[in-house]
Amino acid sequence: MYRNLKQLSNNGLIKTIQDGSVTKYDGNMKAHHHLKCSHCGTITDIDLHNLNLNEKIKTKFDFEPIDFEVTIIGKCNKHT
Repeated sequence: MYRNLKQLSNNGLIKTIQDGSVTKYDGNMKAHHHLKCSHCGTITDIDLHNLNLNEKIKTKFDFEPIDFEVTIIGKCNKHT
């Protein structure tokens, strides 16, 4: 199974996400970011593109982003 997932990732059909020493696979190929619960490990897809982070990074740090992925770590509503 993992060999097939790695092949799908190598062919650009799924994304590989390194979470510490664990490899996870994401079938959502649209540009997106993640929320990760530090208690249960749940990862949720989110869209931050309307925040215009590329332009903010370019202006504040004089750095031209090509691509980036953001993972915000916190507690999901199951652990409040």
